[in-house]
Parts: sequence; structure tokens; C-alpha cells
Amino acid sequence: ALEDLAGTAGCSLRDEGAVRAAHVAALAKKEEEKRAATEASLTPLTEEERARFRLAFDHFDADGSGALDHAEFRKAMIDSGMMPLRSE
Repeated sequence: ALEDLAGTAGCSLRDEGAVRAAHVAALAKKEEEKRAATEASLTPLTEEERARFRLAFDHFDADGSGALDHAEFRKAMIDSGMMPLRSE
């Protein structure tokens, strides 16, 4: 397998740096293919679902900033039945 990888990179196994770089590139390509396959399998939200999520988010965004601060997020977690620790 390493010889094939070295051949693909146009080097020999003696060129450790090139083999490592080819290995890292192969891993990155595989991870990108996996991410793309996962993304392709996702179904977009309907307008109704988007509206429901927006309503829920706006409920917890008490200051209307468009982002949940620590306290707002903690309240959302607790209201959802989670019991976050202080460190969380």
C-alpha cells in the first residue's frame, strides 16, 4: 500500500516527506468525500420547519442580538430537559 502511495505521488519510499505528504493528502481527500456524501444525503428544511426553529431561537434570544449568549444558551438547555454543569 505504501509503495502504491509513493508511486501515486511520483516518489519512492525513501522520500519520507513526499510519502507523508501524499498520505495526508489521501486522508484529506477521503474525509472530504465522506463530508460531501453526508451533506448530499441531508434533506433541506421546509419553510414551516425553518419558521418553527426561528420561533424557538427567538424565544431564547432574550436580548434580540441574533446570537445566544452563555446565559441564554444555558436556559435553552435547561428548558429542553438537560442539566448542564457550571463548567458547561
